[in-house]
Amino acid sequence: MAESVAILVGNSKYNSLHQLDCVKNDVVEMRKLIAATNKFSNISVYLDRPISDVKGELKALAKSQNQTSEILFYFSGHGASDQDNFYMCFSDFNADIPNRSGLSRDEAYDILREFNAKQTVIVIDACASGGNLIKSGADFLKAAPKGKFNDFLQIGSCLNDQSSRAGIELSRFTDAFIESALTKESGVVYYSDIESGLKDAFKRFDDQTPHFVSQGTGLAEFCGDAEALSSLRAEFFSVGDVSDPVDPTEIDTLKAALAEIDRIDAEVPGREGAQAFIDGVFKIGFEDGGSLGDISEIFEQRFVKYNDYSHVENKKAIYNLLRQRPGNDVFVEASRWETNPKPQGSIFDQMVESAIFRGPINYSYSLENLCELESVHVGIYFEPKRKSLNRVFSEIVFIPRLTECLILTSNSIELRSGWDSFKPSTSTKEWKWSHHQWAADPSEVVSLDVQDPYDFLRNYVLRFSQKAGEDPSRKPF
Repeated sequence: MAESVAILVGNSKYNSLHQLDCVKNDVVEMRKLIAATNKFSNISVYLDRPISDVKGELKALAKSQNQTSEILFYFSGHGASDQDNFYMCFSDFNADIPNRSGLSRDEAYDILREFNAKQTVIVIDACASGGNLIKSGADFLKAAPKGKFNDFLQIGSCLNDQSSRAGIELSRFTDAFIESALTKESGVVYYSDIESGLKDAFKRFDDQTPHFVSQGTGLAEFCGDAEALSSLRAEFFSVGDVSDPVDPTEIDTLKAALAEIDRIDAEVPGREGAQAFIDGVFKIGFEDGGSLGDISEIFEQRFVKYNDYSHVENKKAIYNLLRQRPGNDVFVEASRWETNPKPQGSIFDQMVESAIFRGPINYSYSLENLCELESVHVGIYFEPKRKSLNRVFSEIVFIPRLTECLILTSNSIELRSGWDSFKPSTSTKEWKWSHHQWAADPSEVVSLDVQDPYDFLRNYVLRFSQKAGEDPSRKPF
């Protein structure tokens, strides 16, 4: 007998992205909703699991199903996109290796095709989730040999250039999804009913618009009997035991708004306080450990401080970070533009050349320090005194925000490009990033989240002991 399968995936903990505490509740409440329909005989939950485990178990689950009437896939967590794909982010997500550290839409859909379900429903509550997931309708829905999609519905929580908003208890989208599913009190609850509820719920929001892709009759059922959801409906819409109903007009919305403004203001420092935090992290993380000790015979150090981001090599990483972590300020303005050369010649020639020889889009990036804080990019150059050594560069990049400061640290080795010159690393740097309230203690920030430049330098030197006897000209460091 064919069964309906629900897969709920959520990730709330991240190493390099901000935590999403509401995701745990998103998954718990979605499981309650799905279980209450009495339709799904198999409900699998993956919360804060390693991406390798999730992929492996989903593939095994697909192989174990003989007949599937419906597959419902739900994800809540961070999302990221590039010009080629959309990625569901897991705890160790890295934008440089998104296919290994995340679940791409293409790989997820390949797995879901293996169920060969009569009805496929995909719900994604993540930033950038509303991309054009169906590139070419026929190929996407009938893609053999991976199996095909029959009736298909995909709901993204926002457009591909928007962010999906978190919440205190539930995320904004998941909360509206559950409410839309519970609004109808009798009869069949169709997925189209949930779509309509979502459209109405987000009409008042300019910053988040759900995205829908579907192929089918519009008669796909979420729950065959709305009365089965009555207990959950009472719990979800419960306002507590009160003797008299509260008139919404009596709620002092202005007072609530002022309280929220006061809360935010308490987290915003003055310019001097923000500068003191930046200077404190640099001093404790770099300057206070300034003794090279026995390594001073082969290295000397040179400190640098920049008031802008012109010397940051990997501006793309910061641009993507700011897109994934939007806010209500532009203390740092990140820009991107296409750098591909335009076709020359007549308009007709340009059209033909663009159609035939269109290649990947290349971008250039810029970062502008609008808030005018100083020393937003600082570093130490460890200059070698021996010709067999390369130069080591350790740096900290500060990205000020209204209520927090993002900190990126990196250590890199710059190879010799001449007898007395070095070339900045051209490989993608391994940035470690974190975010901190302005009131945080700089010493604690350094101990937890700033990579020690002196440890990195010493480890670089010690590598020569492992290579003793080898020709360094053949095996450079």
